[in-house]
Amino acid sequence: MNELGKAAIYHFTDKVLPKKVKEYDKYTLEVYEKEVNHITGFASSIGFDNTDLYLDKSLKKKDQLQLQALLQRIGDYNALIMKDFYHLRKNTGAFMKDLIMLGSKGVNIYTIEDGNFVLETAPFYCPLRVAIYYCGLEIVGRSIELQFE
Repeated sequence: MNELGKAAIYHFTDKVLPKKVKEYDKYTLEVYEKEVNHITGFASSIGFDNTDLYLDKSLKKKDQLQLQALLQRIGDYNALIMKDFYHLRKNTGAFMKDLIMLGSKGVNIYTIEDGNFVLETAPFYCPLRVAIYYCGLEIVGRSIELQFE
């Protein structure tokens, strides 16, 4: 096993079929195989050769049985590798909860298109030059005071 540990690769396809394609199963398998090979190659390129594949064929979370199985066994992995963050959750709030849950279990997330999320290396205690803008109409009366607290 490499020093990075074991990774889970998760991917789903929405089975979208172009109008001109007649052989649905053959087309789906070819596209799926190409996408999975691309993600597996990415995993290897960042140092994860010991991987398990979890593959679903639905956009609907209730039909994503492999994702459910993966999340039940997430403690077995050091990393989750996907095409993009969308493949974990579409909803931003649910996605953030999953990121925090995975990070708290020591699972780093690597994606081809959206970059990485590694909770243990987040700069929580480093001085950062950050500007935050918030417009909340419910606190207009106190907004100036809040800027300096």
